[in-house]
Amino acid sequence: MPVAGPPLGFPVFATKNTTRVAGGDAIADAAGVALATYPARTAESRPQGTASVHVFTPTLAEHGWSAGGHSVAEVVTDDMPFLVDSVVMELTRQQRDVHLVVHPQFDVTRDLTGRLESIACPDNEAASPPDYVCIQAFIDPVREAELEPLVDRASQTGCVVTHGLGPRYLHSTGQLHKGGPPEGRFVQVVDDSGDELAIPDRPFGFGKLIRAQADGDLASLRERGRPIVRVNLEEV
Repeated sequence: MPVAGPPLGFPVFATKNTTRVAGGDAIADAAGVALATYPARTAESRPQGTASVHVFTPTLAEHGWSAGGHSVAEVVTDDMPFLVDSVVMELTRQQRDVHLVVHPQFDVTRDLTGRLESIACPDNEAASPPDYVCIQAFIDPVREAELEPLVDRASQTGCVVTHGLGPRYLHSTGQLHKGGPPEGRFVQVVDDSGDELAIPDRPFGFGKLIRAQADGDLASLRERGRPIVRVNLEEV
């Protein structure tokens, strides 16, 4: 798992997670959820083509970690596009507040009945030249200066660091990110888009449009195997 403070290595494991946080200790909470996933009972047996779901409220006494009194919904299934968004949408439909989303991915082997046999975790490999770190910010332009701490930490890897505001970078360097050499390590930064600003003659506003563009670029990079993590600007 990634640790707070320099040096910032952008481990491969971290880039295989999607984390959206509203308050709290993001790293500690994300570590707890990820550690709980395997070899928790949720994952021990899962027949092919099914999903295993476990909802519980972790405590230090029983589970060795806590989510600050929040409940945790573990979903173990085959990875697929828009999996996280689908789960969040269903929780929202049920009027459940979502405080943290973690999307750890593991290569596993199972027997014919679906019982877990082995887990292969990626090496904790830090970014280094000729890799480059790209910070993609779907945020209010007036807050661009708040990215500087993240840019400074990323620079400590020795890699070239690029950063730009979305969605405008999609029409320039965005093409390189997806079609160029697979040397980029991507950090997508998002913020609260605030009150929706209507678009004339459209059933959606600018806030929803920008969120959709951010989600689309995230999914597109993942589909191409590019390492990317999403964070909230407040956590930078």
